[in-house]
Amino acid sequence: MTQWWPLIAAFWAVLLIDCVTIFSARWRRVLVTGAWGRIPRRPPAPFRACAGMQCGRVVFAPPLPVAWQAYTDNLPVAFSPEGICNLTTGAIGSEPAALRAVQSWRWEDIRSVEKKGGRLWVNEQDFCAVTVYADAAELWALAQRCATLAPDEREPLLGRVVAGWFRPSRLRRALARVQARTAALAFFASTNAAIALAVSICLVADVPGMAWDHRTYSLVTWVLPMLGLYAAGAHVAALVSGWRAHRRLLPGREHTAHRINMLLAAAFVPPQVFRLRAQVTAAALPALHPLAWLATVADAGALRQGAARVLRDLRWPLATVDDPDPHLTARIASWMRTRVMAEAERLLALRGVSADELLAAPEPDSPESRSYCPRCRDQFTKPAGLCPCGTPLAALGKRANHLKT
Repeated sequence: MTQWWPLIAAFWAVLLIDCVTIFSARWRRVLVTGAWGRIPRRPPAPFRACAGMQCGRVVFAPPLPVAWQAYTDNLPVAFSPEGICNLTTGAIGSEPAALRAVQSWRWEDIRSVEKKGGRLWVNEQDFCAVTVYADAAELWALAQRCATLAPDEREPLLGRVVAGWFRPSRLRRALARVQARTAALAFFASTNAAIALAVSICLVADVPGMAWDHRTYSLVTWVLPMLGLYAAGAHVAALVSGWRAHRRLLPGREHTAHRINMLLAAAFVPPQVFRLRAQVTAAALPALHPLAWLATVADAGALRQGAARVLRDLRWPLATVDDPDPHLTARIASWMRTRVMAEAERLLALRGVSADELLAAPEPDSPESRSYCPRCRDQFTKPAGLCPCGTPLAALGKRANHLKT
C-alpha cells in the first residue's frame, strides 16, 4: 500500500457520507431508492422489485451512479369539509409522540398559514412539518378556497386532493420520464465511477511501483494518466448532462438556484457526481403517498408489509393528547380515514392483495398467548386490556385456545 491511500480513502468516504441522510427527530421522512436504476412501466407478473423503502431517523441511499431516489412523507394532516387538523393519517412508519398534540381548525377560522424553520404555522401556532404534499402557499390557497365554498361543495374538491396522492399510473409516467431524461447522466457518472475505482485500486496496490519490465512499465505509466483524462472528460460530461436533465425536468425559474448549487457542489467535490442522478430524480419525482410508491415499485412482500402498517394506522389510530376540541378532531379524522382507506384498498386490489387478509389475527407465538394488539401485533397472556400503545387488545381466537389445550 502506498502513500496514496489516505487521499483515496477520503475520496470514497465523501461519497458514503453523502449517501447518509439524517431527518429531524420531530418528523421522519420516507426514502424510496432504486439501486440499479430499473423502473417498470407497469407491474409485471410475477412482479420483481426495482426499489426499496426506508423510514427512520437515519437512512442510507445506494451509492451507485445509476441509482435514483425520491422523498415522500406520511400525511401530516387530516381534513374534511368541516376543517383541518394536524393528525397524521395512514402512517407507514412510527411517529414521534410530540406530534400527537392536536390542533383543529374550521376552514372559516384559518387567518394565516406561514412557514417557519421547516414547520407550518396556522394562525400563528405550530401546526405540522413542511412535507412534499403542501407548503404554506398551497395550504393557504386550499383554506381560502374551502372557506368560500359550501360544505357540500368542499367534499368533491377534497376528495380529488386525496385521490391525487394515490395514483400509480401518474407515478409510472413520471418514473419513465425521469429515467429517459437522466440516462446520459447515469452513463457518464457510471463511466467516471468505474475509472475512479480502477485508478484507486491501481494506486493502493502500487501498480506503478511493481517490478515490471521496461516495456510494461512504460505502458502502465501511460495508461494511468490517460485514465485520469478520461475521468475528467466524463466528469464534465456528467455535469453538462445533469444540467440539461434538471432543466428539462424542472424548467421553472424557481428551480434555477437549486440547480446551480447542486452542480457547483458536484463540480468541486468530484465524488458527488456519482450521486447526481439521485439528486435530480429526488427533485423531479412527484409527491405521492408511500403506499402508492410501494404499489408501483415494490415486490409483493414489501407491499404487504408496508400496506399492513398503513391499514393498521387507519383502523387503530394512536390516542391524541392536548386536544382542545376532540369532537371536531374526531369528525375530521373519521372523514379522512374513510377516504384514505378507500384509496388504499383500491391500490391493493390492483396488486391482488386483500386488506382483510393483511389485518387478520396473527398465529399465536406460544400456548399462553390469548390476545394481541391489532396495531403493533404484540401478543399477551391476558385476555383483555390495553396495549402500551393505547390500543384495546383483541382475542386470538380458536387457534390460540386449541394450542393451549
